[in-house]
Amino acid sequence: MGLKDEIHSTFSRGGIHLRDDGKSLTALKPIERFVPKEVTLPVAKPVVKRKSKVTRGDLIGEAQGGGVPVHASVSGTVTQVALKPHPTLAESMAIVIETENNSDIPEESPVMEDPDWRHLSAEAMIAKIAAAGIVGLGGAAFPTYRKLRLPPGVAVDTLILNGAECEPYLTCDERLMMEEASEIIEGGFLLAKIVGAQKVLIGVEDNKPLAFNVLKEAVSHLKLPMPVHIVACKARYPQGSEKQLIEALTQRKVPPGKLPFHVGVVVQNVATAFSCYHAIRYGSPLLDRVITVSGGGILNPKNLRVPIGTSVEAIAQFCGGIHHDTVKVIAGGPMMGRA
Repeated sequence: MGLKDEIHSTFSRGGIHLRDDGKSLTALKPIERFVPKEVTLPVAKPVVKRKSKVTRGDLIGEAQGGGVPVHASVSGTVTQVALKPHPTLAESMAIVIETENNSDIPEESPVMEDPDWRHLSAEAMIAKIAAAGIVGLGGAAFPTYRKLRLPPGVAVDTLILNGAECEPYLTCDERLMMEEASEIIEGGFLLAKIVGAQKVLIGVEDNKPLAFNVLKEAVSHLKLPMPVHIVACKARYPQGSEKQLIEALTQRKVPPGKLPFHVGVVVQNVATAFSCYHAIRYGSPLLDRVITVSGGGILNPKNLRVPIGTSVEAIAQFCGGIHHDTVKVIAGGPMMGRA
């Protein structure tokens, strides 16, 4: 059954239909890898010093106060441990690493598979996710292990993966769904096991028919011991917002002041599920993320996989630079992003 045969779910009140022609700039562009000459990684408590040699994946910052550990996203030499500008905190302690062999980053997870990865307890999987430094990759960057540790007495029956990506221009989740569908679905299954859910719903807006069909095919091949449904949602902003997506997929409304688990649901972004899968199966820390670089201001729009800590300037240069008359650079989508 194709996308045109599906029921196109949506939420009941509000929302707008945005022009999505900006997505055409990058929707068909495969994810490219870019490794910069240096990265700057904010940390709460550094555990390396200036001139230290680090290998990609090494622990460089300890978790503090309910946060997550930080790992070296490239191999190289620590050149600075100092206060640096931070997008939300104004300033933060950060570690600057000068990259060595900047093309020498493996495309695949290291072959250190946990032979029991499919049969680990919920607490063991949460511990792996915490140790890997996984945070929500939908934008909030909230520690994933904390979201998965539900309060006592809470019962969850549905795990939702958010693949709506309703922001104009952004196609990084769309490309990830097209290129890594099986690993996203496996990650969703593992997250469902952690929270005790009996099914997985993956919400995809109907302006992503290729991603929708790739996910459907992947589900049919995996034959997981749990129902996994790919649900088409109307292209309607803010379909990707947690409460709106829950209503669209389950017809449940999260009351004001309550959280999704109060209506039996946990929501995770598709990129977060992908990262959790690699953390649980291979012990891989969060080292990269997929981004979209797009809009009228960039000379060569792309979808990129970049190491955490890569500067906007380096990314823009890799994409050919910005037009001389560009007036604003936005981190995130134009609806919710920060200038």
